[in-house]
Order: sequence, then C-alpha cells, then structure tokens
Amino acid sequence: MTYIEAIITVLGIFGLAALVVGAWKVFSDWLIYKAFKGLDQAQKEQRLQEQNSVLQLLSERYRSKTRNRPHSKKRGQN
Repeated sequence: MTYIEAIITVLGIFGLAALVVGAWKVFSDWLIYKAFKGLDQAQKEQRLQEQNSVLQLLSERYRSKTRNRPHSKKRGQN
C-alpha cells in the first residue's frame, strides 16, 4: 500500500466517522423534538429543569475530578 492509498483510507475512515456522528446528532435532536412535541409549556419547563440539573451535576463531577489531578512539573523545577 502506498502512502497515497494509506492517506485516502484514513480520510475515508474519518469521513465515515463524521457521518455517523452527524447522523447520531440528527437522530438525538429528532428524539428530543418528539419528546417535547406534545407537552404544554409547564411540562416543557419542568423537563428542561430536570435536564439542566443533570447536566449541572455531571459538569460538577467532571470539574471535581479534573481539578484534583496533580500537574506534572517540568524537570529541574521545584
């Protein structure tokens, strides 16, 4: 396999991965649309509050995990 064939293969794999990610995004947006379609305004606001609280909890957990990681120092520095 030449370098050109290898590059084309890698680009093709990344292209297929991008298509899969895009299709998943469209599908998830469609599911959210279907979930919110039949709800009245109060139910929509309640559902949004629930989703926001879950996202906030996840982001706080992620921040607490990344905040407590020790940073590596460069050699020769104390």
